[in-house]
Amino acid sequence: MRHWNMCVVTGGKAMIRLDFEVSEDVAERLRSQAERKGLSLSQYLIELVTDAVEAEKDWPAGYFVRLAGVWADARFEEPEELPYEKRSWKDF
Repeated sequence: MRHWNMCVVTGGKAMIRLDFEVSEDVAERLRSQAERKGLSLSQYLIELVTDAVEAEKDWPAGYFVRLAGVWADARFEEPEELPYEKRSWKDF
């Protein structure tokens, strides 16, 4: 296992220290991916963690694709479209 201890300072702010272990294989793959992106390993890990945390703010990947067609029940009927309301600017 590869043991990492990180304490990073970015933009003048001290960041929390993360301590974790990964296998040598995972460590090497992470190093390679960081190198391909032109980042230090620390920068790459920060990017991965930040992206994962930020992704939680959005809809999960593929959410709407999985949702489409879930109402395949024969009882579901599309309602008749109602006429549009006619309004005047005075109504606002």
